[in-house]
Amino acid sequence: MDPVRRLSDPGLRRPVALMAFEGWNDASDAASGTISYLIGQF
Repeated sequence: MDPVRRLSDPGLRRPVALMAFEGWNDASDAASGTISYLIGQF
């Protein structure tokens, strides 16, 4: 897995990280599907 790299400082005031994990704990792709949807919206 590649490390997370910050390419620039966007000047966020209160950043939030959303994470979802695929696999057996992702019941019916609920978490990964939600993250995919949010990525498409933003």
